[in-house]
Amino acid sequence: MPNPITTWPRSGRRDRPWRNDLLLVPFLSCALMLGGRLSGQPGVATVGLQVKPVIPLDYFDPLTIVEMPHVQGTLELTGGYAFGMNVRVGITNTVSIETGIGLINRNYDFGLVNDTAGYAEKSRFRYVGYEVPVMGLVYIRLGERTWMNSALGFSLDIYPSDVQRDVERGRVYMYRRNWLQTGVVGNMGGGLIDQVLPQN
Repeated sequence: MPNPITTWPRSGRRDRPWRNDLLLVPFLSCALMLGGRLSGQPGVATVGLQVKPVIPLDYFDPLTIVEMPHVQGTLELTGGYAFGMNVRVGITNTVSIETGIGLINRNYDFGLVNDTAGYAEKSRFRYVGYEVPVMGLVYIRLGERTWMNSALGFSLDIYPSDVQRDVERGRVYMYRRNWLQTGVVGNMGGGLIDQVLPQN
């Protein structure tokens, strides 16, 4: 028989263990721009690929603990990654607008402990979502051919389904409250340009 804990209680901040804001604000990105130029170019659209890590931070409570009489459950975000395609449109040499679509894969560990039955089980699963960001980018010139960029904006986050993971005598069920949500997204990156551009 499955363990009676099939969903997480819906009270307080622990009713949404997967809605950690840090997932919408990856602090580092590595972009490969197919156009070959990292700095902004007025009126020029550039298509590229982007890969970002999902890194848990204690500030956003990546660990959720649920306790009932004689039973304890834990759910912890352990990391993940995001990748997708971006389109950048240059406004000036130092400012661009970026949008695109990306896939976000979040990895979780969970555990169930029943001290009266002497039962303990651990497992892991992943939760997949999609992100459509709209961001403003600012380029900071570090040298003649080197630039650093930072971006900040909003995103539409799409969750296609709920997730269920069964173990021998229990399960975890991660439900989506809404299939479409909004979030804040930010990136930092840098690189080398293929030509010297005039400073603004």
